[in-house]
Amino acid sequence: MSANTAWIWTDLADRYTPHELTILERVLRRPCPTCEAPVGCWCRTKSGKEIRDMDEQHPERRILAPATAPADREPLGTHDVPVDDGRA
Repeated sequence: MSANTAWIWTDLADRYTPHELTILERVLRRPCPTCEAPVGCWCRTKSGKEIRDMDEQHPERRILAPATAPADREPLGTHDVPVDDGRA
C-alpha cells in the first residue's frame, strides 16, 4: 500500500468491497494520462470536477499494461499452442 493511496482503505471502506478497493488502489497508483490526475487522486472532468467513482475513472488509467512473462521464460504469445478445430 502506498502512502498516496492509503486513504482509500479508510475513506471508502463503507462504499466498496475489499476486492474493489484493491482494484481502485491499483488504478489510482498510476497518474492519469487523460486528465493528468496525480497518483492517489481521482480523475477530473474537463471542467475540473473530481470523478469520485471507481468505474468512471478514465479508461486509459484503468487499462492494465500488457502481461509479460518472467525474464527467464519466452514472451507470452510466442509459443505454439495446438488448436482443436473439430475436424479430427
